[in-house]
Amino acid sequence: MKVQLRFLIFILVSLTCTKGYAQDIHFSQFLASPLLLNPAITGNIKGNINVVTNYRNQWLSITNPYQTYSLAGNINFKSLYGSTNSFPGIGLVIFRDQAGDAKFARTQAEMSFAYHIDLNNRNSLSAGLQGGLVQRSIDRSALKWDSQYDGTAHNPDLQGEETALFPSKAFLDMGFGMVWSFFTNDRNMVSNDGVYFTGGIALLHLAGTNQSLYDVYETRTRENIKMTGHGNASISIPQTNMAIQPALLYTSQSSVSEIIGGILFRYRLREASKYTGFIKGSAFSVGAYSRWNDAIIPMFKLEIANWAFGFSYDINTSSLSKVSDFRGGGEVFIQYITPNPFMPQKTSVKFF
Repeated sequence: MKVQLRFLIFILVSLTCTKGYAQDIHFSQFLASPLLLNPAITGNIKGNINVVTNYRNQWLSITNPYQTYSLAGNINFKSLYGSTNSFPGIGLVIFRDQAGDAKFARTQAEMSFAYHIDLNNRNSLSAGLQGGLVQRSIDRSALKWDSQYDGTAHNPDLQGEETALFPSKAFLDMGFGMVWSFFTNDRNMVSNDGVYFTGGIALLHLAGTNQSLYDVYETRTRENIKMTGHGNASISIPQTNMAIQPALLYTSQSSVSEIIGGILFRYRLREASKYTGFIKGSAFSVGAYSRWNDAIIPMFKLEIANWAFGFSYDINTSSLSKVSDFRGGGEVFIQYITPNPFMPQKTSVKFF
């Protein structure tokens, strides 16, 4: 009965809304999915190789949840370029988003390339390109129509109403971005002994999008070009093992926009042993982000040697909370970095 009541409230809220909102694939822990944020971040990483997988489960309390998966890796070639002040980076990200009884899904694979230039010993500038293939799909067999009612029950063998609905379609995608970084200490990027700032802007879906499953030859619309602006910093607290790490993200796509930001407090538990490597460096971060007019997002992150683990949960605060009971969605990520970022290293790469 409670589930039926929630569903009824959801329908009433949907029918009385004056505005409708949609979203591209995204994660609340946006710094843990940088290749979805801006292609210029490719290679602008801790270590030489960075691999991360993300998972998000949203709106489980209302209906079949939105489930988003992502696997990404990028490589920094600075070590191959020696003492030069410029170097490239390459990356690959594959992700999938699926929702509803009909398994309406988006699957995307993107290659990215970026080039980074150290302007001086405190500033660097990066530019990147991204391109790949997008597929939209739906499971038509899971849809039920009035015309399939045979007088007694639903009969899936009868012809459905949406005969023109294609099960899938694909189109090419591309994006461009730039990033500026500032840092005051490049001895060890995981130490809390300096100030680091990174800010960037990106334009995604530059070729336009072709989303409709009714017409595979539909003309693409450039109204769906997505603009992102982002910034994050790490500010050490002198004479302590702590650092404050604020972050902010703004996205705009068509007539829809989103603002998400907040602060993590990072505490370095211990430094890694410089010579034997027997003692593993570690740190943890805790804090919260907020998605404007939508959710409060507590976050936790643990770093141990080459590994990092993160968890967050969206506590829904919008009008939909009447249905969701304030439950938005959980999100986790697992990241592997090599070489060990806790070991002292002379590098100008940043902290994504």
